[in-house]
Amino acid sequence: MRYYLGYPEPNPVRGRVVVEYSVPEDVEVRLGVYDVAGRRVRDLVKGRVKAGMHRLEWDRRDGRGRLLPSGVYFLRLEAGKFRETRKLLLLERGR
Repeated sequence: MRYYLGYPEPNPVRGRVVVEYSVPEDVEVRLGVYDVAGRRVRDLVKGRVKAGMHRLEWDRRDGRGRLLPSGVYFLRLEAGKFRETRKLLLLERGR
């Protein structure tokens, strides 16, 4: 087991997105969503997590519960000294 941030699926995103990450030990984790200006718009995970593979679904909402507009965003995982970023493209929701 190692530190790892998977690529968000699907990408580009119209609805929900699935994110997987792993940590090799119990550790403080922050998994955030950032806009192109570098502002954190949502923390998906913030706190201590157990070692292992983790999977979550994100509904495209910001920290205030508002649906984020279409555009480029970044997922950033910080765990111990590990840092990884993945690009994410949100598209208008389809019908």
